[in-house]
Amino acid sequence: MAEQAETWTPPLNFEEKLKKYLLPPQIYIKRLHAKELRRGEKEIGLVPFLCHPEKSSLDIGANKGVYAYAMLPHSFDVYAFEPNPKMFDILTSWGKGKIKTSAAAIGNENGQFDLRIPRTAAGFSNQGGSLKARSFDADHKTVSVETKKLDDCGIDNIGFIKIDVEGFEMQVLEGAANILKTQRPNLLVEIEEIHNDKPLSDLIADVCNNYNYDCFALRRGQLTPFRHLDAATHFKNRADRQNYIFNFIFLPA
Repeated sequence: MAEQAETWTPPLNFEEKLKKYLLPPQIYIKRLHAKELRRGEKEIGLVPFLCHPEKSSLDIGANKGVYAYAMLPHSFDVYAFEPNPKMFDILTSWGKGKIKTSAAAIGNENGQFDLRIPRTAAGFSNQGGSLKARSFDADHKTVSVETKKLDDCGIDNIGFIKIDVEGFEMQVLEGAANILKTQRPNLLVEIEEIHNDKPLSDLIADVCNNYNYDCFALRRGQLTPFRHLDAATHFKNRADRQNYIFNFIFLPA
């Protein structure tokens, strides 16, 4: 069942409350970034190469801001967008004065939309919120959030965009079509079949063909052209942590 949208912030769990009161925000994000480098998404190690020191970097679906933090030393400035109010509070706690933050969701329309945050026995998800209705058959709560097209945000000189929006990535790209055409930023996009109606290979082809990009992915630590990946091995089995791929690098063709 779903509860109606309202002004609401998912509650902190006990561990999060301890960290909030015991760890200064700058120490917290530094430790989180170090943990991500050791045990998290390997693509975060590519950030220095995807950013441009004289251009802006954008983190869309920033969550707590680990990628935004990684972008800072390698970018002219950093913009971070995070509509989940709980995650936005954490993002701004360390990012104030360092990055430009927005609680808006990025999509292909300007307006107000429902962000759906799934709920399990352990509580509300920190990472599973989505604007995409089909992602949620299970219990969730909704928050009404402002949604903007990236093309209408007035950001120029963009060198790198990271996108992690739980199945809403095609809408984000659609709303950034002019930026992709004129500014030609590097892209890092999380895409999974489970959140979409098309095979992943078709989604990748849409991005490459519509916006004139080439696609790559990290396969066992090696940057690999998308055409060398195997659907059954790399896109189907989320439990296979050694082979499953969900982050894709797009470089201007």
